[in-house]
Amino acid sequence: MHKQDIKTSSILHPYPVYGSTPMVTEVKQDSKKSSASPSFIKPRLPQLTPDDIARNKSRRASATGGSFTLTSGAEDGIRPCPLPPTQSVAIPTNATPPAELAEYKERLSVAAAASQLVPTLPSVSLHTVTSDHPHAHCATFNSINSLFCFGFSDSSLRLWPELPLATDHMTSHDQPEMTTAHQNLPNSTIPPLLGHRGPVYGTSFNSKGSFLLSSSEDCTVRLWDVDKRSCVVCYHGHQYPVWNVTFSPVDVYFISCSHDMTARLWTCDLAYPLRIFAGHTAGVNVAEFHPNGKYVATGSSEHTCRLWDIHSGHCVRLFTGKKGSVCSLVFLPNGKQILTSGEEGVVYMWDLGSGTVVREFKGHRGPVSAMCCSSDGSLLATGGSDRTLRLYNLTSNTSSEEGDLPLVVLPVPDCSVLSLQFTHRNSLKTLASLDMNKHKTH
Repeated sequence: MHKQDIKTSSILHPYPVYGSTPMVTEVKQDSKKSSASPSFIKPRLPQLTPDDIARNKSRRASATGGSFTLTSGAEDGIRPCPLPPTQSVAIPTNATPPAELAEYKERLSVAAAASQLVPTLPSVSLHTVTSDHPHAHCATFNSINSLFCFGFSDSSLRLWPELPLATDHMTSHDQPEMTTAHQNLPNSTIPPLLGHRGPVYGTSFNSKGSFLLSSSEDCTVRLWDVDKRSCVVCYHGHQYPVWNVTFSPVDVYFISCSHDMTARLWTCDLAYPLRIFAGHTAGVNVAEFHPNGKYVATGSSEHTCRLWDIHSGHCVRLFTGKKGSVCSLVFLPNGKQILTSGEEGVVYMWDLGSGTVVREFKGHRGPVSAMCCSSDGSLLATGGSDRTLRLYNLTSNTSSEEGDLPLVVLPVPDCSVLSLQFTHRNSLKTLASLDMNKHKTH
């Protein structure tokens, strides 16, 4: 790729979009349409080299504490796939009410205005699963129904209701006025969600909290009805384990990313992908939607991040030049910048217009496993393998050559941070799993 292509704001060399299926909004649904598979051209996936496989094995082993193996489904206590639900369940479609779209646009404008305010430190809660459960690979929080969801190595998903916090174990010497609390989640009374045939690596709730997406080592993505505790749809398409899955801001679409070096755009009411974003030369670890829902960002083990146009399927930005795999990324609420982090332990803020790094957030002494921004765009929360939780000021324009240092550093002893999420009440939910190796030493 020529250097001038990166400096200009014009579209970079496009990558092919496999298949000619238009977006759902352009398709006239026909009830009499044949149930046969659509005219979808399967891409020729390049063969992984031994170096690629070894690098991804090493990354997953360091992140999960175990080796990477694609299970066949029957061994290691992995449960067989249950029968589909007997009653039909409505799944999200593209008929998004205009009122919801207007409300979403209003939230974006409020966030853009609030980004100029002085940040207020949030209350922080840490929720962990104990050693009585299998190893947890991922977690997410449903703010609507106050539910925690963890994905485990035994192919199950388990839900916990949010319980009152009465303990205060996390401390901050710099900011003693902060409210902090720690809770070990007991055995869940909610039956687990069973269906995957491999460890679950990614989970995502829709905005209403009624549906849950999960991705697994078995190369599939599943859509779950939260109220009925049943699997609604199983999406096939990836050729290798699916590392992450994320709902779009308006719940119609979702994005999945895989070890097969692609990210795929889906809609809930179709069993095949609408777009395949191909261009990375290593496994895609994470994918996120832009706040306006028109772009998707992907982070890869090849040390790059790419921005894709959903409607055309073209790569419109390439962020490169940094060391280490990109393991997490997040857009700022105003949609003008993107934050990336990974094995290097540094969080980079990129300007989407110029494609350059404008700020660096340092402090972690190891890979950054999770991060998120507050709803007003004033605070950044990060969790790393150094067992610390750090808060950074995003509104400050003063940045030294050493990078921005955190406002607050909170210890997270004996835990691996899986997920961070701000609520609209300025509360930070931290979901983590107990570090088994550390726990055994005590």
